[in-house]
Amino acid sequence: MDIYALLSGDHRRVLALFSRLEAEESPAETERDRLFHELQAELSIHREAEERIFYAALAGFPGTGDLIDESIEEHLDLAELIEDLRDFDGDETEFLNLLAELREEFQHHIEFEEEEVFNTARRLLTDEDAGKLAEEMQRERNRLTA
Repeated sequence: MDIYALLSGDHRRVLALFSRLEAEESPAETERDRLFHELQAELSIHREAEERIFYAALAGFPGTGDLIDESIEEHLDLAELIEDLRDFDGDETEFLNLLAELREEFQHHIEFEEEEVFNTARRLLTDEDAGKLAEEMQRERNRLTA
């Protein structure tokens, strides 16, 4: 597995959590809370590991600063929306609207990352580098999960 497959897998796992949260017509608060905490944890672990491993590796190449800066800015936007949802105290419709906004922002981030960032990384990293980064990323994910 290379870094691109690993990160794409993270993206798909988070999208599946969004779908589970949104599929509940009237979710029990405890189930919604559990799914939301799982979503929050996945996004947090993904963000931290990605920044420490993948973005740090790309930062060693000239001309990648703008891509990394934009990706980190998107991470910060996602973190703010997560915070808004965590502190949310409103009705179901408002919660679902805020969740939809978070999903939209996350989907935008996926598109940017999988198109722009991955394409740039593929030009700069060897297949061996991409494999090693996946191993490092998985170790970092495991450390953050523990």
